Amino acid sequence: MSELRIGTLIPAWLAPHFDKVIHFSMFFILVFIIKTLHWQSTIGTRLLAVYLIMTVIYAASTELIQHFFIVTRSGDVYDFVADIIGMGMSIAAFPYWPRFLKIVFG
Repeated sequence: MSELRIGTLIPAWLAPHFDKVIHFSMFFILVFIIKTLHWQSTIGTRLLAVYLIMTVIYAASTELIQHFFIVTRSGDVYDFVADIIGMGMSIAAFPYWPRFLKIVFG
């Protein structure tokens, strides 16, 4: 049985490092969801920090698992860097979200 992965849908010569865009996007969205849930609830800032630290640990562990335990995959430090940049950009963009919604939806 063959498998189809995102990386195989776009040839490397057409979009080099496209997997970094995927990593960035996944963690941007993940942290944005965490921040949104925090914004809409009464959880404290310390708990938010714990969630964000757990997200960093998750990013690192996925790369380590790929590197050490999955024969067909390899961990990549640049994937981890893309994850961290996605998280940071999400945190930086979040304060502008209400203004963006107001502009788009009136």
